[in-house]
Amino acid sequence: MITIKQSAVYNTKIGSNLRTERIKAGRSQQEVASVLGITFQQLQKYEKGHNRISAGGLYVVSKYLNVPIDDFYNNANKHSEFNEKNARYASKITASLMKINNPDLLISFVKLINQMVINQGKA
Repeated sequence: MITIKQSAVYNTKIGSNLRTERIKAGRSQQEVASVLGITFQQLQKYEKGHNRISAGGLYVVSKYLNVPIDDFYNNANKHSEFNEKNARYASKITASLMKINNPDLLISFVKLINQMVINQGKA
């Protein structure tokens, strides 16, 4: 049987998965909070596991981010490789990409990143 204290660990992991998926989707806390009808501060509390997001709220977020709802629950620690440092970099990269107006430059950037990922596997 899972105790209330143990369930808090899952709330934290689900919140962490929420944050990871939000960042991967290139969405700000304000954008996701707006969809949920809450403040970005409340979303921060969900992401840090200080407060629980409701099942309905998680459903809305899963549809908005186009992520299966199971991804928030199953393997609640599956994103350990995508740590906080990577999340900060991803957020900065996304913000920079949004400022580029030249489609050819964006395509070149995506090709560069893909090649870096391929080369990383060979190292």
